[in-house]
Amino acid sequence: MIIYLLIFILTATVAFAEVFGKEMRVEVKFGIMALYTIFLICFVGFRDCGFDYDSYKYYYDVLHSSFWQNNAEYLMVEKGYALLNYVMPSFRLLYVLFAILSCTMLSRYLYRNSYYPMLSHFLLLGVLVYLYFMGQYRQGLAIAIVLPALVCMNRMRRLMLILLATMVHNSAFIALLSFFVPKNYIKGRYYLMLLMAALVVNIGMTNIFTQYIGIFPEFISQKLEFYSESEEGLRFGLNLAMLLRLTVFFIFYLYRHEIEKNEGGTLLFNYYFLSMLIYLGLGFLPQLSGRGSIYFYISEVILIPMVLYGIPNLKQKAMVFAFFLLIGTYRQVSFFRTAGEEFLPYKSVISKIF
Repeated sequence: MIIYLLIFILTATVAFAEVFGKEMRVEVKFGIMALYTIFLICFVGFRDCGFDYDSYKYYYDVLHSSFWQNNAEYLMVEKGYALLNYVMPSFRLLYVLFAILSCTMLSRYLYRNSYYPMLSHFLLLGVLVYLYFMGQYRQGLAIAIVLPALVCMNRMRRLMLILLATMVHNSAFIALLSFFVPKNYIKGRYYLMLLMAALVVNIGMTNIFTQYIGIFPEFISQKLEFYSESEEGLRFGLNLAMLLRLTVFFIFYLYRHEIEKNEGGTLLFNYYFLSMLIYLGLGFLPQLSGRGSIYFYISEVILIPMVLYGIPNLKQKAMVFAFFLLIGTYRQVSFFRTAGEEFLPYKSVISKIF
């Protein structure tokens, strides 16, 4: 538990310095990000713990053969991921490769788009790094590929990046919705009406959805059918996670004029709203709701620095910062309460060497 606590203290401390200290020189900011990214790669890539660790080891053993294509169909995994299992000489190197790609792409995205990239890193510990990079790491890499795609104004390049992400995890298909998201704000009442419509869909569309799963491509319909059967009776809706998202969205709406001063700020605002629609509207299928919304939900960690950067009043900035720091802390504590046995104690191949 100590190493997780140290990461918490480190990222929170640097985040505080970013927000309230003197503006960092470019080389200092870059150096901090580079050192933290190297640490994160080692922390994630050389671990021997996390969600589905043994399952992914089994996948590697099955896919690391000349029959990898047939085995991929049997396991219902994406061909791109199956190919990586086939060509990588060991399971450890596969994990390290995913860590290098995921952590580097994430840090690059945050460095380029966040006023306070270490604050963004802090906020992502409980919702991306531990859950995906150290757990469901296929989707973790897909998310890292999609993030720069969502802020790319070149539509063809965005499409290519999203399609690349689907080769690692097919949930990335949902990022195609980005092509239909408006770049400007809509009227406040329309946001409210869309949320109400999502709630209606959540309540009334369960049976209709299950009847029409077959209209999707076979690979996707197989996954949806599996999730539908395994999660029967489970539902996301107006739970604590959704209430937190609504609260955060309300804060963003209050500071929407500060957000719109930034290039692409209103688009990210609408992405965040879309994440709530997906989470709430598809709550009758929790896997699709949670995994689908995450691609747009992460725009939160770029919007929060925009809001903080634009607040001139120090007392008001401190209150908003404290609120988001508490949310980030709550999400990490909540994560370890529900998944701690998979991550505690932290195990690493590096510690075994020494």
